[in-house]
Amino acid sequence: MTDGSSRWLSQHDRDRLRATRRLVVVGAIFGMLSAGALGFLGFDGRVGFAMVMAGTAVGAVGAALWTIVFAIVDEARRAPVALARVLISLGLFAGGAALLVMVAALAGLND
Repeated sequence: MTDGSSRWLSQHDRDRLRATRRLVVVGAIFGMLSAGALGFLGFDGRVGFAMVMAGTAVGAVGAALWTIVFAIVDEARRAPVALARVLISLGLFAGGAALLVMVAALAGLND
């Protein structure tokens, strides 16, 4: 962080976080569409649920990468970066990892 004002969200920070939120939503929508396609093909609900979680996890990790990369870019440009952007990125990584662990556990439940 470059100065004392870096803890407050600027409009630039809000714009970056809006893009982050959109990436998470796109991942969840992709997972839902995949689950619907698999359901149409005759797979059971457990596979569809795993696809929703996997799509959301991919969206969360992609959004975390987006957030942290552009926080680094903004720091290199000497623009103050709010601590919230870094913490949200870490939270998205943790959430994506937790979802992937649940997908792996769900995949391990064989009939």
